[in-house]
Amino acid sequence: MAYGRDDVCVIADKSWMSANNRPLPTSFADLSSPRVRALLAVPDPASSSVGRAFVQEAAAQTGEGLGTFVQSMSPRVDATLGAAIGAWTAGDRVSDAYLSEVVGSASGASGAYPLVVAPRSLAAAAATNTGADSFGAPVSSTCIARIMYAAATKAPASDGAESLIAWLQGETAQRSLATTGAAYPIDGVLAADTKASWLMGITGEAVVADETMGSLDAMNAWLATWGSALAAPAPAPTTDPTPEPTTEPQASPAADTEEAGATGDGAADSDDEE
Repeated sequence: MAYGRDDVCVIADKSWMSANNRPLPTSFADLSSPRVRALLAVPDPASSSVGRAFVQEAAAQTGEGLGTFVQSMSPRVDATLGAAIGAWTAGDRVSDAYLSEVVGSASGASGAYPLVVAPRSLAAAAATNTGADSFGAPVSSTCIARIMYAAATKAPASDGAESLIAWLQGETAQRSLATTGAAYPIDGVLAADTKASWLMGITGEAVVADETMGSLDAMNAWLATWGSALAAPAPAPTTDPTPEPTTEPQASPAADTEEAGATGDGAADSDDEE
């Protein structure tokens, strides 16, 4: 049964992009543009469901041009979601609770990549000390809807499993998911005035992926294209008419107090746990 939504998106470190005079991407095509290419960390789609969702959306956006797009994008590929977040320039702003309970990795460290493919809930987990803003901004045009489900592991379901599923769909749990930003509640009304509403940027109904787009054969073909593109020599970068920043790249500004973050109320993805 569905209990929440946590789309997979490119999450941008707003402070780094601004400090280094880099435009925030507004589309998939922007990820391969001269001023943005090579700034993205991606969890390996061969081992991460988050990475696979990104490749699926990239294939939907680029069609036959997936290989060329991947080459031009020149992403960093990490074995796990936790490692990709560790490569993010705002990685040290992510709450320990989110890293340990949702991502399954150790305390955060900041890396050199200002863009990372991750669940939208990362933005809530990287909230500033006010709790109403975040170091991370989901790039909505890169998002693919991801519905969170809970199900019993065997049939018939035990009384405990049925009770847990019923609780996750109840108002108390739904409001808790929204308040912590662990997931966007199925009932969007319950997201009002919460981290889910302020920071996750979800509006409207979830887009259900076409069954053909999500088929095993299609995914295997995309993964093969992805791997071949990364193994091939990268094309020479296009000359960038925009002047480079005159200062060295800067890390995100330090938070004044301990950051707020999301908890992992049932939103963990087993593919991405270390």
